[in-house]
Amino acid sequence: MSNNNKKEAFLYLVMGGLTTLVNIVAFYFLDEYTTIELAVSATIANILAIIFAYFSNKLWVFERIEKDTKGTVKEIFLFLGFRGVSLGIDVGLTVLMVSVFGIMALIAKIIANVVVVIVNYAASKWLIFK
Repeated sequence: MSNNNKKEAFLYLVMGGLTTLVNIVAFYFLDEYTTIELAVSATIANILAIIFAYFSNKLWVFERIEKDTKGTVKEIFLFLGFRGVSLGIDVGLTVLMVSVFGIMALIAKIIANVVVVIVNYAASKWLIFK
């Protein structure tokens, strides 16, 4: 693995960790301190994390600066499309683990986020910010 790839992987893990933190803290707050339903709380938390992830991945991890509007629009749509898939995975797994398996909501959210981080890295590395 080249030094550039090591740096990129390290930064992705750091930014992924911060993105996950944004997601989990937002979810915890919404789940514990509001009357919003579980799936809606998970969705709102995920949207906040997606916004954070786009800018952190674009600017710091993959250092991708699009010079034209068409390239930027394509990049944003690809990112949002794959993060939409991630949102489905996150919310689906969280609700499934809580509803079917009786896992505590916060633990389920953390487990779902591990899966999401792996999916997001692959999509970002090889499709979105290539």
